[in-house]
Amino acid sequence: MDTINTDVLGFKVAAEFIYDEIFAKKGRDVVHVDVKGYSPITDDFVICTLDSMTQLKSLASGIERRLLKEMGIKTSSTKSTFTNSGWVVLDYFDFMVHIFLEQDRNFYNIEKLFDGATLEEIPEPAAPADAE
Repeated sequence: MDTINTDVLGFKVAAEFIYDEIFAKKGRDVVHVDVKGYSPITDDFVICTLDSMTQLKSLASGIERRLLKEMGIKTSSTKSTFTNSGWVVLDYFDFMVHIFLEQDRNFYNIEKLFDGATLEEIPEPAAPADAE
């Protein structure tokens, strides 16, 4: 499978797949932080919170599989996925996904590291109306 450069399709396409996976795995407090001009290593962060280590590992694996399947892109690095850390980082060069357990997110508070960067809260999609 050829790898697709995320510059070509853009972060917005990848973000929709990421948000779908987050909400399917009961993620919450989802934010997008545009760190262009604030970070020398990436342009965008997606940050979310989960309630258990099982959810955290499941979400990390789900995002990796989904972006590979849908866009043909692989993470350059997955940090802390197979440890007991409450923080997993999926690094896709142009963007990073930070998945936290609540206590770790509160402790590290990485949104505050980029004070002044544009932060967008991502709402959970509305439940589909029942078809009658």
